[in-house]
Amino acid sequence: MDFYNLNDLNIKIIDFTMLLSPLGVVKKIVSNGKCYLFEIYFHDKININNGSLKINNNNNIDNTLLSLFYDNNYGIIINDSSCIIQVNNLIEKNSKFTLVEMGKYLRKNIPIISQKILKFGLDLSGKNKTNPDTINIINIINFNGYKKVCL
Repeated sequence: MDFYNLNDLNIKIIDFTMLLSPLGVVKKIVSNGKCYLFEIYFHDKININNGSLKINNNNNIDNTLLSLFYDNNYGIIINDSSCIIQVNNLIEKNSKFTLVEMGKYLRKNIPIISQKILKFGLDLSGKNKTNPDTINIINIINFNGYKKVCL
């Protein structure tokens, strides 16, 4: 399998904060080099139990680049007003898109997915999830190997 990294696609981390802005306000970003975690506070409360967007086994939202961060102890850390979004640094090459087309595709579709999450909600029924307000989220987002990303 061949992969693009975000630098190949000419997408910077600051771009992701803007691409996720239709969904909410990004409060903190950490990275371990393989993926980025975005602590995000939604603009509006979302439906997290019986929304229309499905979450697959890899915690990807509706088969997109965006996924919900899954912690082995807590599960998915989400409530109706905040969550941790995970974006992998490596993106599998798709035979339908060239490098430039893939970058344009992501820039166009991430805001659309963000708007869909707010509008239609997520289907997390049956998934292990933890309310970030009930745990010390700073310890989760600062665990070993992750460093804060300064923009």
